[in-house]
Amino acid sequence: MSKLIILAIFSMIIAVTFVSTQDFTPTKNPIKVRCYFTGHGGIDFHIEPTWNPDGAKRFLDLVDDGYFSRSPLYRVFYNKIIGFGSNAKTKEWEKKYKPLPEIKKEITYKKGWLGFAEDRSRNMDFVIAMAEDYEYYALEHFDAPIGYSAKVSLLVGQFFAKYGESVPHGLGPDPEKIKEQGEQYLKQYPELDYIISCNRLPDHDEL
Repeated sequence: MSKLIILAIFSMIIAVTFVSTQDFTPTKNPIKVRCYFTGHGGIDFHIEPTWNPDGAKRFLDLVDDGYFSRSPLYRVFYNKIIGFGSNAKTKEWEKKYKPLPEIKKEITYKKGWLGFAEDRSRNMDFVIAMAEDYEYYALEHFDAPIGYSAKVSLLVGQFFAKYGESVPHGLGPDPEKIKEQGEQYLKQYPELDYIISCNRLPDHDEL
């Protein structure tokens, strides 16, 4: 067996070991973010920079810049995921925020975890896992979570869910068309719920 093949196999073993042993235990001092939604009050997310440093930084930068205001929940599956991020501002903001380098990992998301959307690249689209050990992520999700909400069950039943998945797999809006056509395109989906705002919280403030 050649040295190159041995090296490749060794590298794969290291990668798998890293994925399987990475610790996603909540820390004592997460960065807290509260997001307000139409049709619901606020939900707090605990952002964990040690889980995914550049991913957590990207999310917090977007929060601090007010990017998520008027962001539609374009994918709503209560037994799977809620997807958000693309909005009428995205195309302009992509000049400032470039996709982060890709990371390929096989990670099964837990209920309440927040992370980059698996098919939107590591940039401005995110998902909230709404099921425990959601199998869709086991082989296809490529990035570690950036945080979690311990009260994600409060979101169930609060949002319009009949659109389901984005087209072509469901009736929901296409994130690419949201970016290209903005509010004009979103008028075709009058029942969508939106993020009103997301803001950092002091340590002692929590819902």
